[in-house]
Amino acid sequence: MNDELNKETRLWEYVDGLGTPAERAEWDRVIQSDEYWRGKLQEFMELKKILGESGLEEPSMRFTRNVMEEIGKYQVAAATRNYLDKKIIWGIGGAFLVTIAGLVIYMLSRVRLMDGETPGFVNRYSDSVKSFGWIRYFNGTTLEVIMLVNIMLALLLLDGFLRNRLRSEKEG
Repeated sequence: MNDELNKETRLWEYVDGLGTPAERAEWDRVIQSDEYWRGKLQEFMELKKILGESGLEEPSMRFTRNVMEEIGKYQVAAATRNYLDKKIIWGIGGAFLVTIAGLVIYMLSRVRLMDGETPGFVNRYSDSVKSFGWIRYFNGTTLEVIMLVNIMLALLLLDGFLRNRLRSEKEG
């Protein structure tokens, strides 16, 4: 099938007058010896003649103006600044703040001063933080799960944003 398609392409080139003289001589030989390709050549020649006679159709002179007037009838939606709900933005900001606060508390619990003195709040909370057993809860698997959940939530947020944008474009 592919070989026949390739041969038809080369025959079109022959009909259009393209190709080297050697290829044209080869097609002359094939057309004289093979009835199938002779019929194909006749078919291609008729098709080329029909296409040459038909010419290109051109739109009317007012086509562009008519299209632009039709587009002008529709009101273009004004740009809006509220693409996302404020609650979503506050929720994302809150999640980041909680994460940062947790990291700061964890870092403060790991502080060891050089002179042996620690501030009062570190002494007061460091024993309870150490006894809690953070290692059991914040291991590699837990952090991977948290990252996976965050990525899924970000993708859901992006999906909702893109759907709302698409819906507003369809309505506008």
